[in-house]
Amino acid sequence: PMDLLNEMFRSAHSIKGLSGMLRLSEINVLTHKVENVFDAARNGELPVTEECVEVVIHAIDCLSAMIDA
Repeated sequence: PMDLLNEMFRSAHSIKGLSGMLRLSEINVLTHKVENVFDAARNGELPVTEECVEVVIHAIDCLSAMIDA
């Protein structure tokens, strides 16, 4: 599980950095928030509950739609 959290964190971090460089502010802001969730989960500050997973999945769906647009 920790390997998966680290991988998801790195992916969010990469998207955040690229979106910042490309000045895609809405994507950057949402990805930063997702990155914070993954970081808190990695550090044991946020339990990974069903509700937490649902929120992250919704955020990823939103990011996907933003990227498609």
